[in-house]
Amino acid sequence: MSTIQDTIERTITVDAPLERVWGLVAEPGWWINTGTLTEHTITWDGDVAAVTDPTHGTFHIRRVEVRESEYIAWRWAAGGSEEGEQVLDTLCEFFVRPTAKGVEVRVVESGWAGFEDTPFVRDNHAANVEGWETEMATLERALAA
Repeated sequence: MSTIQDTIERTITVDAPLERVWGLVAEPGWWINTGTLTEHTITWDGDVAAVTDPTHGTFHIRRVEVRESEYIAWRWAAGGSEEGEQVLDTLCEFFVRPTAKGVEVRVVESGWAGFEDTPFVRDNHAANVEGWETEMATLERALAA
């Protein structure tokens, strides 16, 4: 049995128009950056976006479900495949909703408990726990600007 928590969840509230928030949240791979939103080259093949970041390389992200302006889900390789290690295919769900204080954005990345509990998986999980803190703060700064 895996000891790794299955989900990573973070929530922010931003003072920005819903359309602006949705426009950014619905972009595949916006979370691939170095603490500042980076312009990516994005090409599509059906529901799969090849997102190329100038620093981190290319990621293939599959769009799973969209409910315009409120929910989008992606599957992506949360950790790389290195030296025979497994590809960590997780589900990233983004929930967007207007509130009295602004627009709330919640991310839930799940699927971690289904992986074998190895140092590779634990290291990638820990990196993503920290990473979502950074990425949601980056999103908040970009939308507040």
